[in-house]
Amino acid sequence: MESKLKIKITELNQLFDEFLDSKNLKPNSLRAYETDLDYFAQFYAAEKFEFSELKREQLLTWLKQFPVRAANRRGTNIRKFLLWLEEYKGFDIDREFHLPWQFHDPAPVKPDLPIDLEDNEFYSLFSDQSLSLTKRAILGLLLTTGASLEELSCLQWQNLNLSKLSFVSIGNYGRERVIPLEKEVASILKALKKSFIPKPAAEDSVFMHERSFETISGSYMAMIVRRVTKKILGKEISPTELQEYAKKRILSKNNLNVALEILGKKKAVSIVRVDENNVDIEELRRIHTEVFS
Repeated sequence: MESKLKIKITELNQLFDEFLDSKNLKPNSLRAYETDLDYFAQFYAAEKFEFSELKREQLLTWLKQFPVRAANRRGTNIRKFLLWLEEYKGFDIDREFHLPWQFHDPAPVKPDLPIDLEDNEFYSLFSDQSLSLTKRAILGLLLTTGASLEELSCLQWQNLNLSKLSFVSIGNYGRERVIPLEKEVASILKALKKSFIPKPAAEDSVFMHERSFETISGSYMAMIVRRVTKKILGKEISPTELQEYAKKRILSKNNLNVALEILGKKKAVSIVRVDENNVDIEELRRIHTEVFS
C-alpha cells in the first residue's frame, strides 16, 4: 500500500461522503458520524499530518478535550473511518488502529433501576402546562409506550393514528410494531399537530425544532428528558430509566402476550433489564415457559 501524503480538506470531505454512503446509516447515527468527522477535519486542518504518520497517542491526546461519552463515540467513529481508508482507498494506516481500544475509561455507572413514580409524578411529567407541547409529547410517549429515543426521532405523522389511539413504530432493521396510545398522550399529539403552521405533511417528522424545523435528534431528546425531570421532580432521570419504567408499567397493565407484542419482544426475559435487586428474572422465565410451552 502506498503512503498517502497530505490531502486537501475538499478531498477529505469527499472521502467522508463516500465513507458515509457505504455505511447506510439511520438519521441519528448519520448525524453523529457527520459531527465527529467534522471535528476530525478541524483536527486535520490544524495538524496537517500525513495519514501514515498519525499515531494512536496523538489522537488520544486530541480527544481528551471532549466529555467522556463524546470522546469514546468520536474516537470510535474516526477509527472506523481510518480503517475504511486503509481497506478501500489504499491508505497506509498505523497498525495500532486495528487494536480494540478505549479513548477514555469512564467509571462504570450502574443505573438506578427501576424507578418508582407516584401517580401525580407520572402525570406531571407530561401534563405540566408550563412545558411545550413537544416536550410533553416526548415525555408522554417515553413513559407510556416503551419506545426508544431512536424510534421517537424517526416518528412521522403518517405513522400516527390518533383517532384509533395507536402508532406504528419503526425500530432497528426496519421492524414495525403497532403501539397503543393513551388518551392523554394522543390529546397532546393532536394539539401539537394543530400548532404547526402550515399543517405538517404526512411524511414530516412529529418532533421538529420550532425555529429550524429540523428533526429533533435522539441525543437532543435525551437532554430534554433530563432537564424536564430535574425541573418537575427535582431529580434528573435518564431516558433509559423512563423506558424501563414504561416497560414494567406495560407488563403490569397487560397480559404477557399483549405486553410482548407492544414492546416487540419474543421473550419475557428481554422486556426488562436484569437487576438482581429489583427484578425476579427466574419468575419471568417461568411465566414465559408457561405461556409459550
